[in-house]
Amino acid sequence: MERGDQTDTLQSEFRDIFELFRYFIEVDREIYLANEVEVCSSNPTVVTVQDAWIWDDRRPHRFVSKAEVRTEGPVRIEELAHPQRELGRDVMTAAGGEQTSTSVGSEEPGSEA
Repeated sequence: MERGDQTDTLQSEFRDIFELFRYFIEVDREIYLANEVEVCSSNPTVVTVQDAWIWDDRRPHRFVSKAEVRTEGPVRIEELAHPQRELGRDVMTAAGGEQTSTSVGSEEPGSEA
């Protein structure tokens, strides 16, 4: 398979699974989708992702239960908005289910809030 074909396959897979994940994480130009993320602010920065998908065309399996990424560069984390998922949470809460929220910010060395 040529490099362009691999990129097309990854892009297609990314679109298909995007809504299954809560967070988009970019570390050192690598992309992760995950349902849980934890950032430890030390040098180097350690980002732990759980229930994750890794954008990497060299891996035969891109889904992992847990991964740890170390970097000295910037880290970007976005909590994804999925209207269908939010609707499901509202219905679950109305039915007596638990609703939890977690906020995660971006960590970029040298940036000021």
